[in-house]
Amino acid sequence: DAQLQRDSSEATAREIDELHDVHVHAGEFRVHSQVAAGFAHLAPHDATGGVDVFRMALETIPRDGRALIGLYLALQDTSLATEAQLLLPQIDHTVSELLANRRPGEAAMVKAGAHAVRGDLAAGCTALEQLLESAPPGHAGWQIPIDPALAPLRRHERFPRVLALLAARAA
Repeated sequence: DAQLQRDSSEATAREIDELHDVHVHAGEFRVHSQVAAGFAHLAPHDATGGVDVFRMALETIPRDGRALIGLYLALQDTSLATEAQLLLPQIDHTVSELLANRRPGEAAMVKAGAHAVRGDLAAGCTALEQLLESAPPGHAGWQIPIDPALAPLRRHERFPRVLALLAARAA
């Protein structure tokens, strides 16, 4: 009886912890979903829809780097293009915050996206190469091939090297 009660208490504690984790991360999961939806709006040139969704994401996490990059791209295709320029310092500040909070992998991804939207594709590839060469074993960079914020980098001559570095990490 006592063992069953301990097991039950431990299971309940684990469930509470899991629910807490879901609640804590729910906003982040929602933002990831909204960012994906925002980029989906940009693909068929629905900049206005993209602006709306990226702004919703930024209401939840005001300094989300990918949402800021997406909003920048969306605004570029609207009558609000001048507002887009105001986002570049915010994106740079987000990179600094990520580094200060010991999130170098995410910082490198946002930095690469920031270089991409500025048209400096070589610097974007360099940021990804440095990430892949320096990150400890793990998931760093796994989303590079599919991240729409990094899509402009795919045109650069060094992008195949980025993919080769990523493949080597997965081996």
